[in-house]
Amino acid sequence: MYFVTWGIAIVGWYISNRNNNLREDRKEQLSSIETLKDDAYELEGLAVEYHTSSSRNKELEKQIKLKIQRLNQRIEIHQLLNNNSQKCVIKSLRKSITLDNFDTDSHYALTRDCKLDCVSAYIPLGDKPDETIRNRSLRPQSGARH
Repeated sequence: MYFVTWGIAIVGWYISNRNNNLREDRKEQLSSIETLKDDAYELEGLAVEYHTSSSRNKELEKQIKLKIQRLNQRIEIHQLLNNNSQKCVIKSLRKSITLDNFDTDSHYALTRDCKLDCVSAYIPLGDKPDETIRNRSLRPQSGARH
């Protein structure tokens, strides 16, 4: 009888500890997703600013490249996508941000009402905090700007 009591206590502790660890992991993942979402929207704003400017802005180009690298690193560190999906998303992201107007001397200004490929079309993070990148489609969402 004595061993049964200790056994129940140990099993209870194990279950409680495991559930706490899972909850903490989920909190960290949701926090990472929120940070990624904020960075993605900031990147989108930088891209719109760059492409609508009247001349090439090399400093803004550097900021955009750095922001893309940081997004890639955060996705990798937090293992939000598998390796193949991550490569596909980052490639599509870079392509959607840079268009044909990036790292070239033939910069041309786009109007704000033209249809730019945007970050939110290629990283569909969603508005619900419990939707993870891992569970979302890599294709642009319907209604996303193209």
